[in-house]
Amino acid sequence: MGKPTWMRTVETTELITRLQEVPVGGVISYGELSEAIGKNVCKEACGYLQSARRILMAEQHIMFEPVRGTGLRRCDAQGKTRAVDKKMKGAHRAAVRGLKTLDHITEVERTELTPEQRLRLDASGIILHMISRTTSPSIINKMSDGQEVLSRLKLPKVS
Repeated sequence: MGKPTWMRTVETTELITRLQEVPVGGVISYGELSEAIGKNVCKEACGYLQSARRILMAEQHIMFEPVRGTGLRRCDAQGKTRAVDKKMKGAHRAAVRGLKTLDHITEVERTELTPEQRLRLDASGIILHMISRTTSPSIINKMSDGQEVLSRLKLPKVS
């Protein structure tokens, strides 16, 4: 009988332990992490490192950002903000690409779709357009410049 899916591997547990020891703003090298588990975390053991990072973020709110060619830096508040900014930029680019894909659907192709499929396609276009507009850098800058507008919004508290 195989091990239950909820059990963590020894490698993931060891990486979690090593990553917890890194002080905020500190860097741990990929070499140190590889040495800790006896496998290369940049190649065959990258899944263990991904799991460890995901677990630490979910359970302890500990985040790491890559330091190119070196290792991982434990994020402070500014580092977490940079991570959110990268996600926003990625969402914007994905929405713009989605809209470009929608532009390539011809009217002839639309007639081949069922009414439900056309409705779903139109709804997807509206959603992608809203995402691309609200995540554009110019809109984000305007929002961050206008704190009074943000303070009037009833946004859910992010924990």
